[in-house]
Amino acid sequence: MKESRDNDAIKDLLKSKMDDSPIYNKGEEELWSKVIEEIENEEQSSENKIRKFYPLLRYATAAMLMIGLAISFFFWKLKNDDSTLSVKTSKPKSVEIPVSDKAPIEQNESSFGQKIKDTVSKSELNKVKESSKPTILKSKKKVLEYDLPDGSHLTLNQDAAIEYKDDFKSTRSLTLKGEAYFEVKKDKSRPFNIYFNSHRLVVVGTKFNIRNISNEHNIEVSVTEGIVMVYPGNKQKGITVKAGEQLKINENENAVLVKVDPLNFIAWKTGILDFKNTSMQEAVILMSRKYNHAIHVNAAIEKCTFTGDLTQLNLDDAINIIEITTSFKIEKRKNEIFISGESCK
Repeated sequence: MKESRDNDAIKDLLKSKMDDSPIYNKGEEELWSKVIEEIENEEQSSENKIRKFYPLLRYATAAMLMIGLAISFFFWKLKNDDSTLSVKTSKPKSVEIPVSDKAPIEQNESSFGQKIKDTVSKSELNKVKESSKPTILKSKKKVLEYDLPDGSHLTLNQDAAIEYKDDFKSTRSLTLKGEAYFEVKKDKSRPFNIYFNSHRLVVVGTKFNIRNISNEHNIEVSVTEGIVMVYPGNKQKGITVKAGEQLKINENENAVLVKVDPLNFIAWKTGILDFKNTSMQEAVILMSRKYNHAIHVNAAIEKCTFTGDLTQLNLDDAINIIEITTSFKIEKRKNEIFISGESCK
C-alpha cells in the first residue's frame, strides 16, 4: 500500500514537470501514456513479486515454527529418556555378608506363590522367624472376649488360652487350652478347625463350648446351636454333635454322646444356671464350677433329677433351695459340701 502511494506521487510529479516541458507539449498525450504505462507495468511487476513471495513467507514462517517445536520436543524427550535410562541401569549397592554368618534357606514357596532359594545372614533369618511367630491369647484370671481375624467371636474362661498363626484367615485353625465358647462365622469354603489335646473339632459356622481342663477326667464339647464334627484322637472317623448334645471324651479317648441343656454349661459366661429335670450328677458339676466350691453327691442319687433356677442365688441360698425342694440331705464339711439321699428309681 505504501509503494502504491509512492508511485502515485511520482506520477503527479512527472506530470507536473512534463506540463512545463516543450517535449510534452508537442506529444504530451502519447508521452504521458507511455510513462504511465511503464509505471503501471512496474507497479504490476512489484505487486506480482509481493504476491508470489507472500505465500512463501507464510510457509517459511510456519515451517520455522514447526521446526522450533520439533527441536524443543526432541530435547525434552531426550532429557526424559536419559532420566529413565539412569533409573533402569543404576545398580543397587551390594552388602557383603561374612561367610561365617551365613545360613542357607531351604527352597520354600513364598506368599506370592514363587519358589525362592537364597542365602541370608543369621540375624535376618531370626527376624523372619520372629515375624512368623503365632498369636497367643491368654485370659489369665478373668473372662476375656475376643474377635478373631475371620470375624468369628470367642469368649475365653479364666486361665484359658488359644494360639493361631498369621495365616489364620485362610486356614481358620487354632489350638485351645482350657475352656472357651465359640461363635464361628459361617464359611463353607473354609471350615473352622480347633485342636485340643489330641482331638480335633471341625465346623462350618455355629455356636458351641469346649471345656479342656488339664486336671479333669473328661473333655466336654457342648453345642448350643447347629452341628459340629469331633474327631477324638484326631482319627479319620468323626462324631457328629448337634445342638442340645454334649460329647464327653475321657483320658482313653473314648467318647460318649449325651443329651444336655447346653446353656447351663456356659453359666461361667452368661451367669445363667437354670435346671430342668437335670440329673443331680450334672447339677452338682455345674454348681461347683459356678460357685468355685467343691460340691459332692453320692452315687445313690446321681441319676435323680432336679428342677430349679439358681441364676440369681449365692451358694448358701442355692443349697437351701435344693434341700427344701427335695428330700436330700446337705452336709457342710470344712470347704466342701456333700449331698446325699435315698436312691431314685
